[in-house]
Amino acid sequence: MIHSIVTENYKYRACLEYELFSIRSVSMPSLDKTTNQHFLKAYEELTQIINKMANMPESHSFEFREAISKNYRLSSRRKFLDYIRSVRNIVAHPNQQTQNEAIQVSAEFLLSVEELIKELKNPITAKNIAINLKEVYYVSTNEKIKKISRTMLDRSFSHVPILDDNRKVLGVFNESALFSYFLSDDIIDANIDLTCADIIDHCKVFADRTETFLFVKPNLREEKIINYFTEYQEEGKRVGVLFVSPSGNSNDSITGLITAWDVLSAQKSKK
Repeated sequence: MIHSIVTENYKYRACLEYELFSIRSVSMPSLDKTTNQHFLKAYEELTQIINKMANMPESHSFEFREAISKNYRLSSRRKFLDYIRSVRNIVAHPNQQTQNEAIQVSAEFLLSVEELIKELKNPITAKNIAINLKEVYYVSTNEKIKKISRTMLDRSFSHVPILDDNRKVLGVFNESALFSYFLSDDIIDANIDLTCADIIDHCKVFADRTETFLFVKPNLREEKIINYFTEYQEEGKRVGVLFVSPSGNSNDSITGLITAWDVLSAQKSKK
């Protein structure tokens, strides 16, 4: 009797396990290889871009660490790039011998990789960061210093370009220029009618002061711009403003300008 019960229980369990296995087999969808193939193709394109940024275009490896050392913009993507490489190694070299795919790349992950590729192929440049001249407060040589100073104080401006009628830079007015003017002739009282023309020698771009002002092309990449504000020094002077002009020369009309604050704002907007 006992033997009969055990036997029946065994048969019931066996039948139940068979049914569950059948259900799992039917309901389990086969993994689509298409997404994986698209991912591997995207990885190849990403590798070419990264290796070019690393100055190692002939390398067959994913040289993302070397690229990061040469490109500030990639530093925030270090973990993601490393993860992409790990996923690629698993997909391309699976440790299983079955015919079906063991792992499938999600559509969301593939989209993230494709967006990164698009971003790297269309990098942020001076044109994207610069404040358009239409939005810049600039003055002529006839503008009074008192009015400029009041505007700078009210609107928290640190630099005011002095332009001619063709939008070419004649100089930059800031506190340093004004102090330099006062100290040059031992002036104590400022004339209420003092204009930019009166102190233009102290406002010139290449005047002897604590800052330097550079001219760049619109296609200058973001990492180069960051380097100018963080690492560039000319005789101990830091960069105050980058002026953007079509030729990148000082004798050309400017289209906009970049300060360190503009770079910071661009960085925050990406997060």
